[in-house]
Amino acid sequence: MPPASTTPQQRITELERELTTRERVYPRWVRDGKISQQTADHRVQVLRDLIAELRTRYPQPGQASLFTPDQLPPPRHTFRPDDRPRHVFD
Repeated sequence: MPPASTTPQQRITELERELTTRERVYPRWVRDGKISQQTADHRVQVLRDLIAELRTRYPQPGQASLFTPDQLPPPRHTFRPDDRPRHVFD
């Protein structure tokens, strides 16, 4: 899978934008019979859960972590300064 071309914060911002749109549009769609209230509630809750999960996994700079260092999983790989990934432009 290719690396993500967006940052976690960009993804959170986009999900928040979509949540705001759904919160604005869904009441009218429910009233017009386009979707049920149950479907609207579920879709909004899914976005809220995704946003909360991303915020937990990727706290903003300066935001306190919910975990102490001993609760974090070990790194999968530790690079030494001399074996960092090389790029074509280096």
